[in-house]
Amino acid sequence: MTYNILQKFLRAGFALESRLTTQSVFRLAASMEVGIDDWKEMPRPAIMQILRQFCIALWLVEYRDEAEQGNADFNVCGASGFLWQSDRGKFLITAHHVWAAFRERLLERPGRCLIFYLDRNHAIPIFGAKAVSLDQDLDLAVFGDPGIENLKPDEKAFFPEPPYPRSEVTTGDRLALCGYPKDLRISEPYNTIGTVYIQGSAIVGAAGLMIRMSGNPPNKFRSAAVPSLASFELPGTSGGPVFAFRRWGIEWVGIVSEGAGPQHYDVIIAPSRFIGDDGKITRPPTM
Repeated sequence: MTYNILQKFLRAGFALESRLTTQSVFRLAASMEVGIDDWKEMPRPAIMQILRQFCIALWLVEYRDEAEQGNADFNVCGASGFLWQSDRGKFLITAHHVWAAFRERLLERPGRCLIFYLDRNHAIPIFGAKAVSLDQDLDLAVFGDPGIENLKPDEKAFFPEPPYPRSEVTTGDRLALCGYPKDLRISEPYNTIGTVYIQGSAIVGAAGLMIRMSGNPPNKFRSAAVPSLASFELPGTSGGPVFAFRRWGIEWVGIVSEGAGPQHYDVIIAPSRFIGDDGKITRPPTM
């Protein structure tokens, strides 16, 4: 799908969604206590149906040795990721702390772990992916090389970078994010029930190193497939993409980093403007 065609679909979806006032609720670090009646059962917004193509559910499966005891033959660690394409190549982008957790298990259990992502109803292994650039302080991790270039997504797709420079997010910009939280996953057969989606206004720090978005809007929606939960825990959404609504369409502006505490339960976003078209992360002079 070319960039111009994609933006045509995105603008159509955004126009339809603008008639809706509902939003989903999002929380990472701890549970958000909400009443079941607060959740409104609604279909997914049209724009979400489009943006979710570029967000993937990541899994690391740790297989047990034959000598190990237990009812299950594997342990699962989950997160989210973003498929991105520039004129320099294709990349998988997630939060650095996601990769750190995966790497710890890979080192502890060499030869016993497998990383894969979900595409429709299929678990697709990721082989040969190499780190292009990592930054713990910015909480960004970029992967590329043949392991990503050779991916052949079906339902999923790489988000095409527009043919002009990215703009910075400013306070008040309207943002949208999506991801695959733990509470909406099924460990067997490695499938997902639902995607979390939230819109909100950006709050940008003076140095521009961090973006915040309120994670507790007054209106929340869920699709019929999502269970109605009184306590909704959403770890696993880290690494999901964040987009800004522009007059000309949709722009990728960041990666979900973490969730803050009460009372606003803000979402912390790592800006994508530090990632170049070659996938390399460049720190700002202020760091």
